[in-house]
Amino acid sequence: NELTKNGLITKIWPRKNELLRPAIANVDQLIFIFAFQSPSPDLLMLDKLLLMASLQEIPSIVCFNKMDLDKDGMLSSLRKQYANCGCEFISLVARTEIGIAELKAKLYGKTSVLAGQSGVGKTTIINKLFNNNYKTNDVSDKTKRGRHTTTHVEFIRVDNDTFIGDTPGFSLVDSLLISGGKTDTLYPEFEKHQDKCRFKGCIHVNEPGCAVKDAVTSGEIAEERYSRYVTLLSQIKESQKNQRGW
Repeated sequence: NELTKNGLITKIWPRKNELLRPAIANVDQLIFIFAFQSPSPDLLMLDKLLLMASLQEIPSIVCFNKMDLDKDGMLSSLRKQYANCGCEFISLVARTEIGIAELKAKLYGKTSVLAGQSGVGKTTIINKLFNNNYKTNDVSDKTKRGRHTTTHVEFIRVDNDTFIGDTPGFSLVDSLLISGGKTDTLYPEFEKHQDKCRFKGCIHVNEPGCAVKDAVTSGEIAEERYSRYVTLLSQIKESQKNQRGW
């Protein structure tokens, strides 16, 4: 309705997937945006995001922006850590459009949602992808964290079959959205090892004869990813305990 700017709901489509934060449904892929620096990447949050994508069975692409700030070889380490995690990996310098064409090719014909830490350049990436002019903000000098620019979920229609969901930046993911009992099964790099563990139901932390821990020792599973897995299990356990009032 052009006069009132109000819409009319004429049909409700079934939901094939649903995310709570950001609140959005029926997406084809998730694009997780992080930066090498300014702000520094929160890899535990990235692991949580990948777990939630796995729970919803939504394909994901991990983009690391500001590659020009990688002075310590972080790109090589990250590629090793996430080589077998079941997601695609793209490195970018959005400011100079490095990697933009590669990412753009992944978007057409799909409904994609961009999410990540504040200040990593989500809006800048969208501007470079589709020649838009959305507002951007710099990283706070005081906190070295991003100032929120996008304040709501905004859908951008690229063409009849291509939509981009630009979401508010955020710095926390609720661990309770992930079932502690299923967490280990959502790590693709664990799959070929966990059936070889001595004990059925092994969660790969303190059990003897754990094939997953052996794979970490041998370098088949990245030690950094495994350490964050243990941290995540501890966070989930603590959150569940607090929820029950223990």
